[in-house]
Amino acid sequence: AVGAGTYENDSPAVTLSGDWALKTSTQDSAGSFAQLGGTGYAQISFTTSGIKWIARKSSSSGQADVYLDGVKVQTVDLYASATQYQQTVYEVSGLPETTHTLRIVRTGTKKDALIAPDIYPPATPTGLTATPDSTGIRLTWTANTEPDLAGYRLYRANGTSSTWVQVQDAMILGTTLFDAGLDPATTYRYRVRAVDTSANLSPTSTVISQAPAPRPTFSAPTLSDCPTATVTPTDATQLRTALANASPGDVIRLAANTTYSFSWYTLARSGTATQPIWICGPRSAVIDGGGTSDGRGLRIDGASYVNVVGFTMRNAAKGLQVRSSSYIVASNLLIEQIGDEAIHLLSNTTDSMVVGNTVDGTGLGPDRAFYGEGVYIGTARENRCQYSNCQPDRSDRNVIAFNQIMNTTSEAIEIKAGASSGWVYGNSVDGTKMGSDHPAPIIVFGNQWVIEKNDIKNAVADGLQVWTADYELQYGLDNQILANTATNVPGLLARIGNLTKGTIVGCDNALAQQGRSNISCQR
Repeated sequence: AVGAGTYENDSPAVTLSGDWALKTSTQDSAGSFAQLGGTGYAQISFTTSGIKWIARKSSSSGQADVYLDGVKVQTVDLYASATQYQQTVYEVSGLPETTHTLRIVRTGTKKDALIAPDIYPPATPTGLTATPDSTGIRLTWTANTEPDLAGYRLYRANGTSSTWVQVQDAMILGTTLFDAGLDPATTYRYRVRAVDTSANLSPTSTVISQAPAPRPTFSAPTLSDCPTATVTPTDATQLRTALANASPGDVIRLAANTTYSFSWYTLARSGTATQPIWICGPRSAVIDGGGTSDGRGLRIDGASYVNVVGFTMRNAAKGLQVRSSSYIVASNLLIEQIGDEAIHLLSNTTDSMVVGNTVDGTGLGPDRAFYGEGVYIGTARENRCQYSNCQPDRSDRNVIAFNQIMNTTSEAIEIKAGASSGWVYGNSVDGTKMGSDHPAPIIVFGNQWVIEKNDIKNAVADGLQVWTADYELQYGLDNQILANTATNVPGLLARIGNLTKGTIVGCDNALAQQGRSNISCQR
């Protein structure tokens, strides 16, 4: 979909289907015009509030049907006894600034001739099935066999409602669609119709019903959930000893109004599902790394079933770093004044939760603004041989929820290629301190992430972006962008890179200043 501008007949933004010929003419726009000699159409997708079609009228021209977003809106007669150049033959304005599609279809009808158009619709689609999946329902059906098949339209009705909604504005080109962001308490009904190249619609398929799978809930412990202490260290040495000797069920409770000054606290011990290790304390308990150019507030290395809750980490190169671990919970922490990133899950860390934390101030190390992410999942390609055996970092099934992230010099949340099947849910992110080389507070390169109900403020350009790198086409796929809000976002709410596949942008996302997205939204 293109923005404001003039797109000539030979522009790559204009799809020409059929036997078109390009003819030069000094009297037509840009010195040429395109002429169709048989069945076919011209099409363009655009994100502006309106569009004009400029064409010539002549004695050899006939009629064309104009379709806007799949609906026929006008038949335009291009016949004129004397040639007229650069005529505005169709115009529409006042559209919402979302993705629209204009298709101009040759009818084969001319004032001095009659040619029968295609009036026969495709066959009724069969085999419609529905399966609960992630946040919604995956629909599939059997492919039609008509040679002039253009695609399909899928319709949904909620509960017992008699109102049917077309799920996606854009034509569905395959035989499957994932309907995302649904209410698990509602049973939905679906039907599908086939469409041919002459915009004839088939009869509707058999109606099927399905309820979505239950949605997950993201609750994490607060300080009040921390059990009775088994050890209460009062200085850095005691804390290091407690971490080194921790065993399942241990509760390391940091003392109030106490600063633990050391640059390399590490926990490499594991709890169990029923007896996790706890490291907890009030906000007035502070782990201080001694400077933003070196050290970690706390590193969890090769561990599992650890809860880190409540206290403050500040003044270190990195805040909380979790490597090669699983089932780690970081909740209700304050992480501030950090040289690089505040919270980093990497080296195939899985099934962990970053919930309810406050991140305030990253990228403060010398010349480190580029590395100041708030929450960072996975490993950059150039660092994989150091952290993930030269392979994509499979830090999968992690949750980032209900965090407040502000004053980061790089992305508030970044998901690297390799990380899959996680959630970014209900976070408040503020891009005020981000540089122009980081155009969105949330950036996703991974697969199958749900980015839902986040509040995005003060972006440099877009609210969030999803990308597939040209050297790594297996990532950046099948993500869901649902019900996010935007304040002072000058670009799009969600920009989807042109190599990505399967990503869904819900129509329930807010409109940023340039619109919702560069792809068609799903209702």
